[in-house]
Amino acid sequence: MQYSDLIEKKHHGTPYFPVEYYYIDKAHPRYIMSLHWHKEFEIVKVIRGKLTVYLNQTPYEMEAGDCLFIEGGCLQRGYPDHCVYECLVFDTVMLDGKIGNGAEGRFFEWKGKDIKYKNFIDPKNTQILSTVDELLRSTKEAKPFYELETIGLFYQLFYHLYVSGHIVKGQNSASEKGVHTVITLLEWIELHYSERITLAKISHVMGFSEKYICRIFKEYTAKTVIDYVNESRIEKACARIGVNSITQTAFDCGFNDLSYFCKIFKKYKGMSPSEYKKQILRK
Repeated sequence: MQYSDLIEKKHHGTPYFPVEYYYIDKAHPRYIMSLHWHKEFEIVKVIRGKLTVYLNQTPYEMEAGDCLFIEGGCLQRGYPDHCVYECLVFDTVMLDGKIGNGAEGRFFEWKGKDIKYKNFIDPKNTQILSTVDELLRSTKEAKPFYELETIGLFYQLFYHLYVSGHIVKGQNSASEKGVHTVITLLEWIELHYSERITLAKISHVMGFSEKYICRIFKEYTAKTVIDYVNESRIEKACARIGVNSITQTAFDCGFNDLSYFCKIFKKYKGMSPSEYKKQILRK
């Protein structure tokens, strides 16, 4: 089974320039960073307030000025506290072409399975942080020909990450195997969310016991499998409910009981499906 972008369906940037800047405050629909992963790299910087980010199992308590550098394939979730933060999502495919100047090997290195990243940027490392600030500014402003400036800044950023020891070689750990198992399960749920899903079925598909699946999933996501399935289904429903009937939306998203759908919807959204639909139709 191959990885795919499970939570975020939006392509970041364009095929020729896969870079996307996000400014996130309380008004943003994804203010709370729901459980997700993607193959692209990501930079997260807090402007003000506090943000707790979990990368795989590791929590990072962030305040204004703090910055995370996140490699692709990392399980992410985050909880803001009166926070405004910026994200820059990018694919390194635009950097690792056959440029023939001696740097190509380095670009392939940072995608190797034995490469480790120190995610939290030391506040004292002004070279990395100033380069990050310039990247965020360039992509936010998006002035004519900003792509040229941005590419140069990415090369500069990876140089500083290498020489400061934020990119190092290491060995795969058992915890990384756990991440792979959870991501594989997330991918399966993404493909089958509209079907009847039980722990017994998941156990059969994954080839692990129900007990192991429940333990490893909760360990990495802080959710039960069923909670995640329901939450994922509700997110799908929110994307459909504006154009479909509530009943059709419920069935399309894996709910065979309308009253149960309404109950779960209110649990996660704080309002009924009909109230939510009226709200989005007014916008």
